[in-house]
Amino acid sequence: MVFMSQKMFVFLLFVTILFSSLKFEQVFCAKSVLFAQSEDYFQHTVRQGETVYSLSKMYGIPLEDIYHLNPKSEIGIKVGTQLKIPSKSDLFFYHIIQSKETLYSVSQKYRVKEEDILEVNPKLSIETFTTGKTICIPVSKRDTCINESQGVHMVKVALLLPFGLKDRTYKNIRGRHMLEYYEGLLVALRDIKANGISVSLQVFDIGSEISSLQSIFNNPCIQSVNLIIGGVTGKQIKLISDFSDKYNIPYVIPFTSKCDEPLFHSNTYQINTPQPYLYSRVSAAFCSKYKDANIIFYSPNFSGNKMDFVDIVQKDLKLREIAYKVIGDSNPAYSDVIKVLDGNKNNVFVLSDDGQDILAKLICLLKIKKESRTYFSISLFGYPAWQVYGMKQTSDFFRFNVVFYSIFYADFTSQKVKSFCNSYRYWYSKNLINSYPRYGMLGYDMGMFFIQLLNKYGISLAENINKSDYLGIQTSFYFERLNNYSGFINTNLYWVEFNKDFTISSHRILVK
Repeated sequence: MVFMSQKMFVFLLFVTILFSSLKFEQVFCAKSVLFAQSEDYFQHTVRQGETVYSLSKMYGIPLEDIYHLNPKSEIGIKVGTQLKIPSKSDLFFYHIIQSKETLYSVSQKYRVKEEDILEVNPKLSIETFTTGKTICIPVSKRDTCINESQGVHMVKVALLLPFGLKDRTYKNIRGRHMLEYYEGLLVALRDIKANGISVSLQVFDIGSEISSLQSIFNNPCIQSVNLIIGGVTGKQIKLISDFSDKYNIPYVIPFTSKCDEPLFHSNTYQINTPQPYLYSRVSAAFCSKYKDANIIFYSPNFSGNKMDFVDIVQKDLKLREIAYKVIGDSNPAYSDVIKVLDGNKNNVFVLSDDGQDILAKLICLLKIKKESRTYFSISLFGYPAWQVYGMKQTSDFFRFNVVFYSIFYADFTSQKVKSFCNSYRYWYSKNLINSYPRYGMLGYDMGMFFIQLLNKYGISLAENINKSDYLGIQTSFYFERLNNYSGFINTNLYWVEFNKDFTISSHRILVK
């Protein structure tokens, strides 16, 4: 078993070496990375008559695991030798009694009944419950300790991503995004461990095709996990969804908004809201927010990559009998902007494309207007991709009261975002990639949200999916089923507004 070292980047270096040593046709199944809430092992002092074999039977630990932690024990052991024993087996989790702990506090820590602990420790009593003593904590066949909420003590997670090691694409941007997601997830596991939750993480490089997935699914280690995260292509997501249904395992679709699997698979949780579903909600919120404004669609040549969104909003405005104007010339000029402005209302521009060029052109025209003596209230309504542009155009965003919607938003002035960025930089000696969304933050938020919920509710995850109080650093979650038999989609939505007093405000919108 591979245990996490003090520095995550040392672990990642090890994993990278392990990845690189593979033949391309092989499937990589990382050894479980155990984040235990006490030490990863405890010390056992060898007594007269004991052998490695007898200790493996006594503790329910495979011989290989003891040999792995104690290489010299393969030659033999002597009385008085201290051996490292893994703190978990298939039947027990081993706990070293700490100062001031009681039987009750330990039972609460692991969410098991006191009598269950006593049953597997027949010589244990109030008198023998002493500091430094190693006791067995029983776990179920799936490493779960059941409480009233059917919670999972040891949460087992499988991560299936195309790191690019099979097809030598790990140095391209997608491979780097996948690695950053994984790194962010590891930071989450570190914080989760501090909250007293144990996690076993298995990592698979699934490549860009589907050929390796069946071999992975035949591996018993993935058939008993509590959570699967991964898949990028439609074919990969389809196969993983089928597998999650077969073994009744919650499956998180982390990236794409373009898949239909949640319609047919009840165990799926899609993070990135499908665009048609998202657009209808954004449109309803937009119409409510700007019903009294002078709405202007800036659509040069009536084209752009957001024309489908523009069409939905215009139809909703017509249904609500809210007037709007359109600038559709192929090369709009200053005069085209002047004639649509209203001095008595807030003038809200909606662009038909989320590209930086069209945004810069409109801002240039509006700056000419701003420099004239006539005052007009002007706002720009935009898109999630504008978060990346905001780094270079912050002053313009404040000047023109930019508002955009987004599923993902990170406020880099907030303490929790700063804390994550500092942790990420500390562990990996680099900054996050400037992308939308930031994949390291995605990994962190999904890990924090799902693992803590599984720890609390276990097999009742679906019934309690919206009971988490976790607020993400970039992604927050509110899940809804598409129908009575479907899986879930995340319908969380942010409004992000650059105010004219040079503050940024954001809040969640849950459109019913």
